[in-house]
Parts: sequence; C-alpha cells; structure tokens
Amino acid sequence: MQEEDFLLKLRATYAEITKGCTATSFKGSPVYLKHYTETDILELDLLHQRYFEEAKSKGLFTLKEKLDQVYESGEWSKEEESKYHSLQKKLFEWERGLANLMLQSQKEKIEKEIKKIREEFGEIENERNNILGKTCESHTEKQKNEFILKNTFFKDKELKELLFTEEEFYDLENIDYYSLIFTQSVCFDKFSQKYLEQIAAYPFFLNTFMSCNDSVLELYGKPLIDLTIFQLNTFSKARYYKSILENGKSPPETLYKNPEQLVSWYTNAAKQGSKGGGGGGGPQTSSNVAEIGEGKASIKAGAIVDEEKGAVAREKQLSQSNPDEQVVSLTDEAGKMMKETGKDKLNIMDLAKIHGLLD
Repeated sequence: MQEEDFLLKLRATYAEITKGCTATSFKGSPVYLKHYTETDILELDLLHQRYFEEAKSKGLFTLKEKLDQVYESGEWSKEEESKYHSLQKKLFEWERGLANLMLQSQKEKIEKEIKKIREEFGEIENERNNILGKTCESHTEKQKNEFILKNTFFKDKELKELLFTEEEFYDLENIDYYSLIFTQSVCFDKFSQKYLEQIAAYPFFLNTFMSCNDSVLELYGKPLIDLTIFQLNTFSKARYYKSILENGKSPPETLYKNPEQLVSWYTNAAKQGSKGGGGGGGPQTSSNVAEIGEGKASIKAGAIVDEEKGAVAREKQLSQSNPDEQVVSLTDEAGKMMKETGKDKLNIMDLAKIHGLLD
C-alpha cells in the first residue's frame, strides 16, 4: 500500500507537470498556479536590474556598503560574516550529500547533524538580517517575489486571467497575502529537484521518454522555449538516465520500491561508468560476492555493493566532524550478516534489513 501511495503521488505530480499548472483552491474558489517557463525567468532577470536601481534611488545601501558600515560600528564582524557563509555552504553540502545516501541507518545520523546545522545557521541568519536591515539586494528580492506571486495565480486553467489585478493584489490584507504565499509553497513543494529526479527515474515517465527520440516536441507537444522549468528538468534528467541504461546498466527491481535509492543507483552507476572509461556493461563486481537467489533474475550482491561505494565514501566525508562515529560499508554489513546467519547467499529480505527497511 505504501508503494502504491508514493507512486500515485509521483504520477499525479507528473500529470500537473504535463499540464503546466497546478489546480487548488483559495478562499473556497478554484485557482490555478502557473508553472514558470525559461522566458518567465529571463523576464525576472530583466526586472532584477530595474528593482535594484529603484532601491538605490530610494537611498538604500547595497549589501557591501551596509556590511562596511556594521564592521566599522562593531555591530557585526568579518569573522561573524565568514561564519555565516561557512554554515550556509556546509548546510548545502550536507543536504546534497544526504540525497545520495542509500543506507537508512546512516541517513538518520546525517539528518540529525543537518538539523543541528540548520538551527545554528537560522540563528546567525536572523541576527545578521536584523543588524543589516533593508538593502538594495533585499528590496530587489522582495519585489521579485511579489512579482512571481502576483503572476502565478490564475482564475482559469488556460492561464489567461490573473486572480488579482495589480490594484487588488497590493490591496490584499496581510492574512490573505500570507495565505497566498503558503498556498504557493505547499503546491510547489512537490516539484523540488528531489521529486523531479524520482519522476524521471520511474518507468511511467522513462518508458514514454524512451519513445520520443529525445524530442521535447514529441514528448510535450511544444518547442523547447515554451517548456516549463519542471518539464525541462524532467526531460533533461530522463535523458541522463537513458544514457546510463544504454550503457547496459539497469537498476535492480527491488529499488523501484524506494525512489530515493533508485535515484542514488543512477547517480552511482554514472560515476562508476566515468571511472571505468566506458569500458563495458554493468557495474564491476567485487571478488567476494554473495549471490542473491530471489527475484526474476540472479543478482550479484557485489554489484549492489559497488553501487553503494559512492554513497559510503560521501558519508565518510560527511562524518568527519565526529571521528568517533564509524561508517560501515554495505560490504561489511553483508559479510557480517552472512557470518551470523551461516548463509552463503543473501536474499532480498536480507538486503532490506541491511538497508533498515525491515526490522
């Protein structure tokens, strides 16, 4: 049932991607949220300069000018600014690393560490914003966000009539304004890069893509310039996955029950291919392999072990902040289970237990 649930959610999200909009309701009435295209993003880039110059004409300082002022006054230091950027970068790297891990037990450890980093970064970010106040950059971002919000909501699924006129939008009560922001956030959360990668990896999308001859016109029925960002991202990712499959590699069927592990398999398979110089079919297996006797085909545990190596290597790097914490590879876990159970073959259920999917 759980597998059916996440597949239904991914398919429903793909349906919205195909339509180019998301249907929901606002204050009891149906509304439609437009998915932005590359042309829309380019328009925002043009508006960026206009809003920035507008801020300067109002007497606002740039971020650099404001930082120089607070350094001189002692309200903020270069060391604190360095810490802010360091935490920002660290948070990004740890979150990116988490997305590529496969072992559930190790993911839980990293998630706890990320929570600590996020809380620490949140504190210093709030303090920094309060000290700096409004700058040309923050004014520009606010104006751009308002432009996006105003031009996202429509009354009709054809996206012809905006939900609010210019005057109506800027006359909105605060509660309605923040309700719009919340609605937009909830509706677009499903289109994060993480979920777009999962959609592109599943057969309901990938099989269709394989038949379109790498043509966006055949897949979506419109030229490249008219694609939404979500359509463009899924198309690009599917082409990436297709290149891996064409090299003779294919993910184990068991991974289709876990979208995150499926995407990780493609990531690791691509890295193995680049290291191997394109010299052949599937991933190289280790000399000490345990054969899995269940499933439609005989799968070598060594192949899965090698697919895991990239994730384990990244995890070791992420765990350097805690040297007392040992990261165990799938090879070690498989060998330990074989020794404890006396088995010379591991089945699918055994591997599921190693990954923390079963008790």
